[in-house]
Amino acid sequence: MERDRRATITASYYFGITMQNILALDTAGDSCSAATLINDKVRCCVEHTPRQHSQRLFVMLRELLPDGDLRAQGIDAVAYSSGPGSFTGLRIGASVAQGLAYAHDLPAVAVSTLALQAQTALNMGLVDGASPVLSLIDARLKEVYGAVVNFPDGLAQEVGEPFVCSVEELAKRCAQMPAGTLLLGTGLADIAGLKEVADERGWQICDDVRPEAQAMLDLAKNRLQYGDILSATQILPRYVRNEVSWKKLPQQGKQVS
Repeated sequence: MERDRRATITASYYFGITMQNILALDTAGDSCSAATLINDKVRCCVEHTPRQHSQRLFVMLRELLPDGDLRAQGIDAVAYSSGPGSFTGLRIGASVAQGLAYAHDLPAVAVSTLALQAQTALNMGLVDGASPVLSLIDARLKEVYGAVVNFPDGLAQEVGEPFVCSVEELAKRCAQMPAGTLLLGTGLADIAGLKEVADERGWQICDDVRPEAQAMLDLAKNRLQYGDILSATQILPRYVRNEVSWKKLPQQGKQVS
């Protein structure tokens, strides 16, 4: 209860305060990326590093923020890709974001990986932003994570809650999506049965999109503008699959003042 009260006070304190300088982290998939927005200057590191996120992310942080003091270098908030995605990748990203926010007394911003993937596609010119897209991530076990995403004011926004379902269920769940709808993701053509479902529905597959932290900056900046922030103790991965648990700082045996 006390932690929730402090989090509410924190959000109230930051609401209305201009926060423009952001550190963004994405470790939700096979790629790992970090980006900074400081005084309107963007810097970004991206690597395709399956199962090496815990090593590569800290190398990126040292390159982007050499002395390690986030506040001294102007960072106002830490944004992270909250999921869904790789369980291990999400844990790494949330843990690093949580540690940085706690150590430097900074607010955090959680950004949906599915919305981030769609924003990355928009920034790459792969979508025009005029029509909703279906953002998908391979969930293994013959399933996909997904969300319908549209682009009000050029910013990716989920329509409803993200879901996890079988490829067969996807056509029913997203029956309202018209022919010509783009399915965004990486490795979608390798997901058994997905191409057949797309062909049947008249959907198109855009199969070379990975979420990148640079695209997170605009999404996080918009959330900061409206005070949609978290305290360090509120940072959580967004698994979508309910059976996976996550321990907050106090549950990890760390002292929280």
